Amino acid sequence: MLGLDGSTTLTLFGNVMTVLAALGIFIFKAKRSVLIINALLCFLMSLVLFLLELYQGMTVTAAAFIGSTLRLAVGRDLSRRETLLSLFVLVPIAASPLFFQFRSLLDLVPIIAFGLFRYSEFRLRDKAFRVGMITASGIFCGYCVLGNAWGVALAEAMFASGHLFQLIKLFGKEKTMQLS
Repeated sequence: MLGLDGSTTLTLFGNVMTVLAALGIFIFKAKRSVLIINALLCFLMSLVLFLLELYQGMTVTAAAFIGSTLRLAVGRDLSRRETLLSLFVLVPIAASPLFFQFRSLLDLVPIIAFGLFRYSEFRLRDKAFRVGMITASGIFCGYCVLGNAWGVALAEAMFASGHLFQLIKLFGKEKTMQLS
């Protein structure tokens, strides 16, 4: 191939697949479709972050995959109680590497993004859902840039851009409805 070892090739492949999966956010606008794309992205990102030895990010994206899959399985917005219970189970999973090795405050950033992603996914609708996802994507994108996970950072930026695009469309629909 290009003189790359197996791990580098797999990391490159994972980054490319993550970016390609992120393109789906521009195509699909329904919340269920976005959740499917998010679950796929979380799985791919977890693989890439594991290969780059960014274990906090890897654990957070693995827990996010579980959360997105749970939300898809339930098929409706979760109640307040279900949201709290889910977060009670998922946050310790996401934070587990902190119990073994806390290196810096940077290790906390994925957990903050994780909480915001899950809350947006479980409880919010329409515009608030999009704003929550944009904010969480921005936070996680920053973490990935600092950890040199450029493919994951690009995919996360694309994910945020797709949500911003859909948010602008929602505001446009609202204005046309008011003018009618």
